[in-house]
Amino acid sequence: MFSLVANKERRKKSHYKSVQGVNILKSSIIYGANASGKSNLIKAIYFPQQVVLKGLDRIDSSNRHFRLDENRINTPTIFNFEIKSNNKFYSYGFALQLNKSIIIEEWLYEIGEKKERKIFERFIEDGEHKIEIGLKLRKTVKIRFDVYSIDFKNSNTILFLSEINRKSIDDFPEAIDFKNVYDWFENKLTVLFPITKYAGLNFIGDDNTMSNVFSEFLDIFQTGINNITSEEINIEQFDIPKEIKDDLVEKIKKEKTIFFGINGITYSLKKTKDNYKIKKIGLEHLSNNGSKIVFDFDNESDGTQRLFDKFAL
Repeated sequence: MFSLVANKERRKKSHYKSVQGVNILKSSIIYGANASGKSNLIKAIYFPQQVVLKGLDRIDSSNRHFRLDENRINTPTIFNFEIKSNNKFYSYGFALQLNKSIIIEEWLYEIGEKKERKIFERFIEDGEHKIEIGLKLRKTVKIRFDVYSIDFKNSNTILFLSEINRKSIDDFPEAIDFKNVYDWFENKLTVLFPITKYAGLNFIGDDNTMSNVFSEFLDIFQTGINNITSEEINIEQFDIPKEIKDDLVEKIKKEKTIFFGINGITYSLKKTKDNYKIKKIGLEHLSNNGSKIVFDFDNESDGTQRLFDKFAL
């Protein structure tokens, strides 16, 4: 178990933030010897996030169980998150049979000061997936949930949380808990690996004020970067491979600005009201004689790239 709830030994208020009476640490550090499990903890956070967002059938679940004990191959793997979203605390989790790539249990509770409130439970009964709703539902809403549950009875690779969020649920308030928890996985939980591409320029290169602030930030860490530059490019003359274009079109649907690289050159693509804008992003250094030399992002050290991630979070 990994917890960010402050214990009695963390007495300094600068160490934590109090949220509805719960003291939550602002940060935490994991350290240990090589091959001691640090990376696996991060993967154990990332993997269930992908199950929520994509479904078990669209990710690789092979050999994800504890392989050093042959008797564990049939043991269910359980993921459980206790989170805060939209000023509510939740306990959400699910159990997987990884060697068969199926979901066998799922649950969502709102955590209160004195007791938990069941939102739903999912379990297998007589070979079919059953959904038990714990909410007080109006008659019309209950009918909708009953239909969703019946349609869902043979779905063993999709989470009920994910399925509900794919429906048109904005018109009834009883779905707010489903939306809150899914939003946390989709928009609040950010997992960075050593090979994760930096994201800090997504907004910095397009905002002069932010560029100036970030330039001062980089100067404090003595990165050698004097300024962040951006040069707008005529989109009609910007010729890129079709597979890259298709990927950008898909990503721009979710974000107003995205960051990408082609042939070692860094670009930002911004979606405006009427069209798109592409800018070439550079990092300016000063030579020994004071002249300005622009580097591409790939030329910077990994540590400098991580500073952009830190600033963007």
